[in-house]
Amino acid sequence: MLSSDDISQTMQDLVAQETGALEQPATEPLESFPRQNSRQGALSERRHSLRQQRQTEELPKITSTAPTAGTRAAWKQVLHLREANRRLRDELETRKVEFEKELLAIHKGHQQEIEYYQQHLQEAMNESNRLREVHLELELRYQELYHSFEDAVSMETQKRLAQATQTPGTNAGETPALEQEASQNSGYQAKEEENKHLVEAMYLKREVQRMAELLESEQQQIEEERQHWLAMQATVREQAKLRYKTLHTRLGARWRARAAFIAIGVLALLVVLQLLFLDLLRIPWAGSIAIALLAPIVVCIVMALILVSPFSTLMQKYYAIMPHKKRVKQSA
Repeated sequence: MLSSDDISQTMQDLVAQETGALEQPATEPLESFPRQNSRQGALSERRHSLRQQRQTEELPKITSTAPTAGTRAAWKQVLHLREANRRLRDELETRKVEFEKELLAIHKGHQQEIEYYQQHLQEAMNESNRLREVHLELELRYQELYHSFEDAVSMETQKRLAQATQTPGTNAGETPALEQEASQNSGYQAKEEENKHLVEAMYLKREVQRMAELLESEQQQIEEERQHWLAMQATVREQAKLRYKTLHTRLGARWRARAAFIAIGVLALLVVLQLLFLDLLRIPWAGSIAIALLAPIVVCIVMALILVSPFSTLMQKYYAIMPHKKRVKQSA
């Protein structure tokens, strides 16, 4: 196929030959006419051959339309992948915001429950302290009553003995009888007072025991409620952590899968563009060129799939657990 430069050069030669033939003098002999006729026939044959070549061969403009359409399709695919990536990022941000809102609501509700039960526990502790103070007051009152009873008995006994010894007009025979009667009366009164104080003391003791049992039951109930809410708090915290880990793992896996899909799509687009530009530049296709172009792309695709797969995460965890030389030296 002739290029545009060859065609222009041929047309210039033809024009030069025609102008040269026209510039010959009119006084030339008649023998030059057959030579001019032969030149004109050659020129006409050459023009005819050039027309046939133009009709049979491909024009360079036809080949230029195909890469333009392919390039537009490639750019459309790149724009589509970019829009998909932007949409996935927006969706990821939306999911993150929703998860943070749910986590904040759970944390707020849990904090309100903790404050409520802390207030309830504080009220129970205040009631326990009040009952303890009442118990101490009853103990002090019991001790005061007991000491006052002993003092009253001793004072009454001394008073009766003093009256019996200081009574005038009593003879020696009547003195022991009066002393015996005074001692009996004082003994009866002392016994009555003692019984009275004993009944009061037993009543106070029963009240103290009842209050102590009530206080102990209240403390036990408060402790059980505290343990229950601590267990519930731990359960809620574990559920929140588990939900966070599940959502984080799910979003990470989805993001890795989409990233791998986009990377594979971009690599496939790269292969298409490479083939398109090879065809556009009319570079001869060879096995070495195909291997040089496709082998790195295939290796990158395989490595991307391996890194995205759970096997890579397992190997990373195993590598992080294994002891290293630097750590062993530092510990030594």
